[in-house]
Amino acid sequence: MPAHFTGRDGEHGELIRVLGRPERLTGATAVAVISGTAGVGKSALALQTAHTLTERFSSGQLYVNLRGATPGMTPLTPAQALTALLRDLGTRPCAIPEHPDTAAALLRSLLAPTRTLLPAFRAIQGFWSTCQAEGAGQRVGGW
Repeated sequence: MPAHFTGRDGEHGELIRVLGRPERLTGATAVAVISGTAGVGKSALALQTAHTLTERFSSGQLYVNLRGATPGMTPLTPAQALTALLRDLGTRPCAIPEHPDTAAALLRSLLAPTRTLLPAFRAIQGFWSTCQAEGAGQRVGGW
């Protein structure tokens, strides 16, 4: 790990354990949530973990900044975040469903056959309950 990434070895190891498990052993998609107050290193931990798991997610990684804690910016709505992710996957704008439930279903169907890591940063409380992907949940951290 980089020298500037310190004090999170336990959490980093737990994320690697949870996200690095082969799906065939669990039968579910791994989902991990890192929560805590601003400035404690959640984004650094997520980025370091994503970097470590690059080979495990051979289809790639999609990043989304939900702007929930970005000063001067309005947080993304679930519909906006889903639209951004679908565009990143090459979906034509006219083919993106307007309703968030339908857009989430399309995103799941596009990602289902892939090995893709999706770190989402700066979520506001309750965001993922609105557009939660199917799969198992695992909370890591909580600073």
